[in-house]
Amino acid sequence: MHIEMARPLCTCCCCASSTRVLPLLLIDTRGEARLSLDGTSFNPAVIEGNADVFNNPHFIMEKRGWQPDQEAVTCPLCKCKFGGLKRRHHCRQCGLVVCNKCCNEKVPLPQLGIEEPERVCEACRPVTSAVTKSRSHIPAVQQAAASELSLLCKNDRNMNLIFQYGGFHTLLGLAGGSLRQANEDILAAVVNALHTLSTNEPVQSYMAQSRIIPALCQVLEKTQPNKGKILMDGLSALTIYCKSQAFLNTVLDSGGLSAILPLCRCPDGTVALMAVSLLSVLLENPATHAALVDGRGEALRNLLSLVNVDNAQMQAVALKCLNYVSMGKDWNKHRIIQEDFSCGRPLLAVVRTETINMQVWANAACLVANLATSQEDQTSLAENRDALLDIVKSDVTNFDLLRNVIRGIANFAKFQQNSAKILSALPHMSRHCMTHEDVAVRLSALRAVLHLLQHETEATLTQLLIEGASDMLRTLTGAGDVMNAMFAAISQTHPDLSRPL
Repeated sequence: MHIEMARPLCTCCCCASSTRVLPLLLIDTRGEARLSLDGTSFNPAVIEGNADVFNNPHFIMEKRGWQPDQEAVTCPLCKCKFGGLKRRHHCRQCGLVVCNKCCNEKVPLPQLGIEEPERVCEACRPVTSAVTKSRSHIPAVQQAAASELSLLCKNDRNMNLIFQYGGFHTLLGLAGGSLRQANEDILAAVVNALHTLSTNEPVQSYMAQSRIIPALCQVLEKTQPNKGKILMDGLSALTIYCKSQAFLNTVLDSGGLSAILPLCRCPDGTVALMAVSLLSVLLENPATHAALVDGRGEALRNLLSLVNVDNAQMQAVALKCLNYVSMGKDWNKHRIIQEDFSCGRPLLAVVRTETINMQVWANAACLVANLATSQEDQTSLAENRDALLDIVKSDVTNFDLLRNVIRGIANFAKFQQNSAKILSALPHMSRHCMTHEDVAVRLSALRAVLHLLQHETEATLTQLLIEGASDMLRTLTGAGDVMNAMFAAISQTHPDLSRPL
């Protein structure tokens, strides 16, 4: 509920002497949620009517109530005591009683529905003046407003004022307007400011409720690929919201995935890397996989084409994205394998190429290991399987790489058609993996051998008797959970207790 308060209640100098009728002020009695920044608690601006300021840049804010004269003993800005020579004046923006020295400038306030210049105190003036300038139809004046607000955002002392007096909403409005007018200079300053504001965790929920996420998605989707600064700031800001589970669904519902995917192939390598990094954050959520796998056909293909670029960091992140997708449904794995063939087998090329960048090699082996669980694609993966076997035979020492390689071999060993090939690597697995100091390596090797015993019993036993039987049994007995599961399975058909004949 809102109660109107007429001006005659105020007897300050500027009000008592004025003959001009001023608009009525409103007191907000709804108990709006307060924000807090750096220990300062305040009520943020409230928008009248349509609160989608990105598409409604000429919004009107609700006016704040005026401080009663009798409560004002000293000026809150200069601390001088009011008296016969120090008269009281109301700031039309914040409503506080201040002295003439601290409130001697007048500014039009169209954002409050006041077109004529009115007194604004020195504390409110920088933000209020910039917000007022933003309403100009002259691009240069709008540019000045955007630059001033962007500069104010970089000073923590101004941060609460940005939110109290419409600076944040003005930035959203300027973002929408500059996109529609294709004014890249204004957009650059605005997006930079929105990124700065987004780094303040206490106000992120308020900003999200004010629709900053859809605004950022539209900026990324409609900005030209050669505008790297705008795209970098937009991606950086959106990354902040993507990393919070509270905002992730909003990002997806706002078209975040479709805005990010084209940027993964941006000619600007820095923008492309940041886009792929952000994509990896989104793909941690399985709900996003379908959009990549079943959406626009080029999305998955473009991501796979990044696997074999001449940039190790890009390769590692692209492989990370594909690994998240490969952990989902078998259809996801099948589509990755299909597109890998369409792109000229980049995954196979990376797995086969020895590199000093172990993260790239390990991520590639991890992806092959995940894909190896797909029964229908075993024939298509035969060369990838052989590449993993070659790595094992080379006696690789890197733990991360070896964990994924031997896990992949164990996954391939599950299918009988791979048994003969994997048997050729059994001496190496027995010699280096069964006795490895890393338990994950030992257990994956054990799993591979157990699958071989299941499919090629005699050949596997023959090989183990030559080398590896004792190591396999030692690994088996050292795996307590595996032993307990075996005992439990045997007890199901051959229990400890039995009825007499």
